[in-house]
Amino acid sequence: MSIFAGCQLSALKKNSAAVAMELGEVPWLSEAAEKYKPRDKDMLCEMYVLQYYVDFEKKEFTGDVKIHINLLSVIPFIVLDKGRCTIEELSVRRGNDYIDIDGAYDYTPKEKLIICLSRKLIPGKYKIVASVRGDLSEKPEGFFLINHSRDRLFAMTHFWPDHAKHVFPCFNDPAFKSVFIISLVRPTGLGFKAISNMKPEKRISDYPSEKLTTIYFMATPPLQVMSLTMIIGNLVTSDPSQAKLGYTVSVSCREELINRTKEVQDMICSIMGVIGKFIRTQFNLTKIDVVALPIQNFPPYCMGNPGVIVFNEHEICSVSDKTAIYYTRVVRKMIHEVMHMWMGNMMTSVSWEHYWLYEGIVGYMCQILGSQMFPSWYTEWITLHYDLQPAMEVEPWFPSTLSNAMNREKPPNLNSLAAQTLFYGKSTSCLRMMGSMDFTNFRFQMTQFFSHKGDISRKKLLYENVDSVLETKRLENMIFSWQDTESFPLVTVVVNGTGKVSLEQKPFGRKSTHKTEDQTSTSSNLMMIPMLYFELEDPKRIKTIWFEEEGHPILLQTVLRPFKLNWHQSGYYRVNYTKDMWAHFASVMNEEEKTLDTEDKANLIDDAFALAEYGHIHHGVPLSLVVYLRSGNETHPLPWMMATKHLERIYHRTLNTQITYLLEMLVKMLIQSYLENESIWTLAKQPIPDVIRKLAIINLGGTFLNEDVIERLKYVLNNFLEEDTISMELKKATFAHALKGEEVDDELFETLLSRFKEENNIFKKWMFWTALVGVQSEQHIATLWEIANGPEEEEDGGRLNQLLRLRILSTNPMSHSYFWPYIMDKWTTYCRLSNQDRDNIKGILLNLIEFSRNLEFLQQLSEYGEANEDLDVQLYALKVKADCERWNAHNYMQFVEEWLHLFIMNNT
Repeated sequence: MSIFAGCQLSALKKNSAAVAMELGEVPWLSEAAEKYKPRDKDMLCEMYVLQYYVDFEKKEFTGDVKIHINLLSVIPFIVLDKGRCTIEELSVRRGNDYIDIDGAYDYTPKEKLIICLSRKLIPGKYKIVASVRGDLSEKPEGFFLINHSRDRLFAMTHFWPDHAKHVFPCFNDPAFKSVFIISLVRPTGLGFKAISNMKPEKRISDYPSEKLTTIYFMATPPLQVMSLTMIIGNLVTSDPSQAKLGYTVSVSCREELINRTKEVQDMICSIMGVIGKFIRTQFNLTKIDVVALPIQNFPPYCMGNPGVIVFNEHEICSVSDKTAIYYTRVVRKMIHEVMHMWMGNMMTSVSWEHYWLYEGIVGYMCQILGSQMFPSWYTEWITLHYDLQPAMEVEPWFPSTLSNAMNREKPPNLNSLAAQTLFYGKSTSCLRMMGSMDFTNFRFQMTQFFSHKGDISRKKLLYENVDSVLETKRLENMIFSWQDTESFPLVTVVVNGTGKVSLEQKPFGRKSTHKTEDQTSTSSNLMMIPMLYFELEDPKRIKTIWFEEEGHPILLQTVLRPFKLNWHQSGYYRVNYTKDMWAHFASVMNEEEKTLDTEDKANLIDDAFALAEYGHIHHGVPLSLVVYLRSGNETHPLPWMMATKHLERIYHRTLNTQITYLLEMLVKMLIQSYLENESIWTLAKQPIPDVIRKLAIINLGGTFLNEDVIERLKYVLNNFLEEDTISMELKKATFAHALKGEEVDDELFETLLSRFKEENNIFKKWMFWTALVGVQSEQHIATLWEIANGPEEEEDGGRLNQLLRLRILSTNPMSHSYFWPYIMDKWTTYCRLSNQDRDNIKGILLNLIEFSRNLEFLQQLSEYGEANEDLDVQLYALKVKADCERWNAHNYMQFVEEWLHLFIMNNT
């Protein structure tokens, strides 16, 4: 059927008159969608005029859309991005004239709307006019519903990276920046508020009908479609804070929370001030709305767009009441999202393939700005802990290049936790590695980069016209080579018979258990690596060497002098030293020589455990490094967090073996001197790094069933049951470990079970359940399994639903025998469930994987994850399976057992 100007768009509905949409019936659709995909050289998308209304009762939205384009070349089709929304009216106009349309096709395979014109459009200005409607999504994409309670309703948009197409037809190419004129229709009164990127300009009551109010917002500066934000809900707004640079900052949230948001409001003002001083350019928006919403399972957990920053309300209400580690995470997110808001307004990437660089700059700026705002604790360890180390942990089993995640035609595919961790962490780490070469000059280049505004893909602004110290050509090559690699490099130190030291490079990967080639990444690209190192005789003199792409070994020293590569883990690579050099590092650390900084000690521990895990060295090497902690003198949290992570992983892989017992004895030796000092339990009003270090030690003791730690936590828990008070910092550790131990405290178990059943507060109910599932008793686990499978329960403030109860129970490996038959019976396919349910099932499966040593079962879990399009489950199961094969190979477990036994015997 032909669709003529201004007529109903029945072609987009399946009825007898509909235009055929199947590819087989209209074979040219695919070619048209690709050939006539709009590009910035063919047209400009100048403006969107959008008016939207949300019907909370029907859970749907309706909208009127006008898209103003400036055509620069002749085209026979208009191709727009279009997802799940329904178009009810459509026309194309030039001035007051309607352009005849021969057909409009909803090409669902590529989510495109193809408008076939009766004649080719010549260059000039046109307007696409459409009326749309759609269902509010239950997933946080497009226009989605946040249903907190019957009298607390919220709807908001989440368009990044390409979800705007589910709300209106658009040009979702990052090359297009447009002005947006937004109006939102909300219910009159009833506490409803409408928020968008700009300030409200005017409001009209009883329009477009009674009991409705239309809010008109000021026109935005040119933005990408993904940066647009629309929010309607039951919100109250704080009095605005007037910042020095002329804009206002206010917080909107549920009424009962408004008095708990002053701290975050002040913090956002401070962050904006620090950014302004660093970037030295004016922020050209007049307001910042910080919106706190009860969003469950929001993929990024927060969102920063020009003029609007959205957080989960739990993240930012009463920030100072959070635990130390939680506080560091929230502050980092705030800086990250404010930086996103600033950059979304002033800089963009014209191609998806460069978006990793955009994220890298945001992450790198977090390190710079955080250290200026909180110099006492926001130091390098924050970036190492949150960005670099998680990415390096994921990449060997989740191979992906930055350019694979980002190609020119498609937005990023970040639908898995591993992909998100790798993409954000690796991009930040690459920028940090560049900056480490000459921080002062690189910082200057960053300010120049921001001052140009516009297209972030002009990467040369990061390295052109810089001081020669920065090695301009090398940095240029480095940017391009690092976006195409599937794995980070492994640099191996080789010492020949005459003492000459050379460095070799290959992609990091698992070393085969057979004497064949390593099972490394399929990528053959060798990397351009800037390496900082120092000789242990002169640790303050940091030297620089480049590993060129040709891949030939490079000469480092003519005569071996002890040295350490990758100063402060500034580079995104791992290093394997000779056997003698590893032994020398262990000696230096255990004798407490002052030649290694904390960051370098943590780096050596992290590299050594990773190399052992992937078969390059024996586990005795990292264990010989980590035992230096027993001295009682390590006061920084980073080495403790490294040790905890890796020791727990060995514990999981060797559970219920002789190694389990030996590891428990080793951990007792590591933490004993700290536990003898009563100050380890003093957490209130202590410096953040000190609190995090103490909690790492306490949690390490709880995980490895240390009697002293468990008895103390049990004492704290009993006091809580009597007085309902507990230190915020100690709360999580107490409930996680107090009921552990070989001797089960049946009386305490029954008390907690009774309190769990009686409690109505969702948070306290969650705490009691967390404590209960730590019990080491088959009988009690059977009781908890029956409770976990009970009916859904409604509690004050939310639900501790069945899946969440099961997810927490799955953290106890004694419960795992119940799960697999249950999963296969209940959730044959979980990929189509709600985000919250799917995430809970993913959490259960990852817990089953973490504690399993059954190779056949791990293969089943991998196949199950693949069938449900869950890359995290699919690939992590294969990773753990390979770990277990490593432990089972050539009596390897026996070798580790003998090392632990010998060390404990010699040091008891």
